[in-house]
Amino acid sequence: MTKWTGFLAWTVLGLAAGCSRPESTDSAAAELASVLEIDRVVPVRRAQIDESLELVGSLIPWRFASIVAEVEGVVEWLPSAERPVEYEIDGRQYSQPVTLDIGHEVREGDVLVKIDPREYELALNVARQKLALAEAERDKLLAWTRPEEVEQLRAQYDEAVAVFEQAKLHLDRTAQLRDRAVTSKSEYENALTAHNTAKAAMERARAALRLAEGAPTEEEIAVAEAQVKLAEAEVSLRQDKLEKCTIRSPYDAVVVDRYVGVGDRVGPQVPIMQIVDPAILFAQVAVPERYQRLIQRNDLAAVESPGVSEPVAGVVALVNEKIDPETRTFRVRVGVENRRRDRESEQGERIFKSGSYVRVTLTVGSAPETLVVPVEAMTFDGGQPAVFVFHGDRVEKRPVRLGISSRAEYEIIGGLAEGERIVAGRTALLADGMPVRLVPRAAAPDATAAAPGAGETVQEPRALALGPETERREP
Repeated sequence: MTKWTGFLAWTVLGLAAGCSRPESTDSAAAELASVLEIDRVVPVRRAQIDESLELVGSLIPWRFASIVAEVEGVVEWLPSAERPVEYEIDGRQYSQPVTLDIGHEVREGDVLVKIDPREYELALNVARQKLALAEAERDKLLAWTRPEEVEQLRAQYDEAVAVFEQAKLHLDRTAQLRDRAVTSKSEYENALTAHNTAKAAMERARAALRLAEGAPTEEEIAVAEAQVKLAEAEVSLRQDKLEKCTIRSPYDAVVVDRYVGVGDRVGPQVPIMQIVDPAILFAQVAVPERYQRLIQRNDLAAVESPGVSEPVAGVVALVNEKIDPETRTFRVRVGVENRRRDRESEQGERIFKSGSYVRVTLTVGSAPETLVVPVEAMTFDGGQPAVFVFHGDRVEKRPVRLGISSRAEYEIIGGLAEGERIVAGRTALLADGMPVRLVPRAAAPDATAAAPGAGETVQEPRALALGPETERREP
């Protein structure tokens, strides 16, 4: 018998057998085909559930500064980096020294830039000379020692006295002669004028001598003191401008931008560089208005970012008291310590970079020891939540009432009892009263049997631990 003859024989026998198969066998096969296979059934259990709110935002530094010169001038010096830039071209090694630039760390008080100080040094020297002159004038006024001038004024006074006495005698003689009609009236008037002139000169000389011999007035001393203080203020101003030619870091930081180099002219309107303190970062997010009563300072949070393998714990540090009228949200800043500690030391590498995209998870409600089911078991029909209860070979669609929810679970506050088994998965294909058959998963290393021999598996949901229990708060 050839292989084709055998094949035809088996085909004929098969057709004959099909024609003679009883009608009951066809009915059983159809019923078997209508049974939906499910591979996951879980029990309703009790556990603590934390309702979380997931938000997206970005990281901003808690301290940052734009370094700007307070005086005008030319950049004279920038500090050199600790390590030069080394590279290889055509087999030759090159080493290029670089000045302070992005990514370089600085400590509080480190010099960031120096501006050419010569202009300000000259101005300071001029101010110091003015101060010295004002102090000398004041000291001279206070000391009031001018012996040569006093002697000169005394001699002038004595001379004026002598002239006055001579004029007085001449006036007396002229008056006697006038009485005897020996002299003319005009000669008497000339003698009188000379007398009065000599007397006035004597009085002026006497006043000048007294002024030279007397102490300075309070007004004169006050003016001298004011001149000294004005000169001191100018010296202080020039000294301050000279010191501002050297710009230092206000705190430990990292340079994130540098805008000028040696030889560039800078001033109050010209940014030099920007630094940030990366030790602590703020994850800034916008929280919907309806959660305003639920978010408080010191609440725990979890912060995740691309490139970071696991969430990092954070604390709500700042909550804005203003709601944006356009977005109906309010800003919240979650503080994150940006350093992964080493076990053997306090030093560690930084986790995040400022400006990174982050996802922040905030706990807004908590329910201890409540009934929970996985999110995969929940279905919504017209907005009404329901689950499919497993009865061995059929399922029952049962409406439920929900409480709070997390990423992985829903709280059940009505409609189910602890220990009831529900279908988790393929719920979109189920209907009330539909026959089902439980087929265990081929590979479920983390699944545990709900009941020995029942073929059911239980998969514990992954929950994000955010810290100790918090009081339950409902929106």
